[in-house]
Amino acid sequence: MPLTSIQIISHTSKPSESVQRLLKALSVGQTVLNYGNGVDKLTQYQFFKENKIPHPEWTEDKAVAQSWQNKGIVVIARSKVKGQSGSGVAVVQPNEELPDAKVFTQYVKKKREFRVNLFQNKIVSFREKLRQSKVGEGFIRNKENGYTTTHCKPMSGSIKARLEQLALEARKVSQSDFIGVDIIYNEFYDKLYVLEVNSGPSIEGSSVGAYVQAIIGN
Repeated sequence: MPLTSIQIISHTSKPSESVQRLLKALSVGQTVLNYGNGVDKLTQYQFFKENKIPHPEWTEDKAVAQSWQNKGIVVIARSKVKGQSGSGVAVVQPNEELPDAKVFTQYVKKKREFRVNLFQNKIVSFREKLRQSKVGEGFIRNKENGYTTTHCKPMSGSIKARLEQLALEARKVSQSDFIGVDIIYNEFYDKLYVLEVNSGPSIEGSSVGAYVQAIIGN
C-alpha cells in the first residue's frame, strides 16, 4: 500500500536524508515517530554514571584532566556538548597543552568499535567502524579519519549479547525512536564501554531495510 499517514518528526537542525530514505521505503498505517530527539554529551555521561553503565571516565574540571595528562593519559577535550562527526573534539596528548573545554574524557584504547542501531527498544542491527583508508589518526573513528560503518567482522556470541544489553540500557537516555549506540571493545581487559548515544543515526544502504522491518513489525 502507498505511504499515506506515517509521520516522522525530525528534531535535527537540518533536513535529514536518513528520514527521507525511510519515508520512501515505508508503507505502514498511521503512527508518529521521533527522529533526533536527543540529549547532550554531558547529560549522557551523567546518565551513564548514575546507572552504572561502563563508559570512559569524564570531568568538567580542567585541573583534573591535566592530572590525567601527568599520568600519561591521552585526553579527549570537547568544546561542544552537542555535535556530530567529531565536531568540537580535540585529541590531546600528555605532552600537549590542554585547551579549555566543556567536558574532558579519558581516551580508552580499543580493538573494535561498534554501532548498535535500535528502533525504540528493539535491536535493529550491529555495525562496526572499520578503516577504509589511512587519511587521519585512529583515535576518533569517523569518516574524516578514514573509517566507515559497515557489517561487523565475526564476533563471539558473548560479546554480541553484552553489546545488546549495554545498548538497551544506554538508549534510555534518549526519547528518540531511532538510536545508534557507539560502544568500544578493549580486548586486553575484555571490557566494553559506551561512548555515546546518537539520537539521529545515519540510515542508509542495508540499514534502511532493517529499520523498515523493525518499524512495521513493532
